[in-house]
Amino acid sequence: MSSVVELHKVSKRYGSTLALDGVDLRVDDGQFVTLLGPSGCGKTTLLRSIAGFVELTSGEVVLDGRVINDVPANQRPVGMLFQQYALFPHMTVEENVSFGLRMQGRSKAVVAHKVDDLLALVEMGQFRSRYPSQLSGGQQQRVALARTLAIEPRVLLLDEPLAALDRKLRMQMRIDLKKLIDRIGITTICVTHDQDEALTMSDKVALMNGGVIVQYGDPLEIYDRPVSAFAAGFVGDATLLNGAVHRDRIGQLVFESEQGTTVVPANPSIVEGPACLLVRPEHLRVSTQPLEQHDLPGVVTFVTHLGAVTEYEVRLDDGPDVRIDTVRSGEVPTLEAGMRVYVGFRPGTSQWVFPTAAVASASPAPHDTPRRAEAR
Repeated sequence: MSSVVELHKVSKRYGSTLALDGVDLRVDDGQFVTLLGPSGCGKTTLLRSIAGFVELTSGEVVLDGRVINDVPANQRPVGMLFQQYALFPHMTVEENVSFGLRMQGRSKAVVAHKVDDLLALVEMGQFRSRYPSQLSGGQQQRVALARTLAIEPRVLLLDEPLAALDRKLRMQMRIDLKKLIDRIGITTICVTHDQDEALTMSDKVALMNGGVIVQYGDPLEIYDRPVSAFAAGFVGDATLLNGAVHRDRIGQLVFESEQGTTVVPANPSIVEGPACLLVRPEHLRVSTQPLEQHDLPGVVTFVTHLGAVTEYEVRLDDGPDVRIDTVRSGEVPTLEAGMRVYVGFRPGTSQWVFPTAAVASASPAPHDTPRRAEAR
């Protein structure tokens, strides 16, 4: 698969602050890549560098094999969808979508045909005569997307595209937006701090911290096999158990901590020595009686009802607090705070262990592209 966007040793300094520190990234044709990370990690600066709104201190932005550092933002073949959509309030839906085409000097026939196609694509044809103030947040986003696509960009850039929507609409729109982009087949780079958006919408996720990419991979790879404590804690709920890896009597690697011993699943980076065991809420089960020999006793400290799922916080007698997600069922009684319980791993759960030294490390770079490995 050919690359569309490549970043080579991209750095950006604002005075004494290093916002981007030698970032390398490759985005292939048709991929949806999300830049994910906490506020201040450099993800928006990186997106704006691709758009041409930020002048780099060093490094190269390459699009379809051409270095575009010196190409002005308005001449780059990219389209950017802003967080607030930036629709013209005095223009109708149709006028907003056609604006870029009219600025390009397209004929009226071409503009009319293109606008009809785009409004049909985003299912907004019946609202073509309305003004932005007469539309819902989700409808405004669809219009903004149609306007961005009208100029036929090579790459679509999304800056927190769902942040302005309420939770229920945001959950629906991230599915609708992903389906729409898949149908178009356009290469897309999205910025978000919302892990659910990244996991739901992305083909690849670049997890950023301190101006560098600390892990790059498939969404489930980052969720199931984080390379560091930061990655484990930022993507999903996690409890990290500290311990050590050693070989048992039959030569297999095992992880041992105060809470017990477990066989280490395949991980080429694991060697004997200090390590962390990743525990997700869905990895655990909870019961009022021990179901296996190694179940750990504890006390329920808090119960959160989330509709179909009940979340329990349990303080282990000899260990940290852990969270456990349980699907509500008439067969499973609801537990209450203060109850004595036993916690164990669900059958078939594969635990992930990584070296304690990996707290500041990163995964191999995408497509063997070299990249700074340490987080700042």
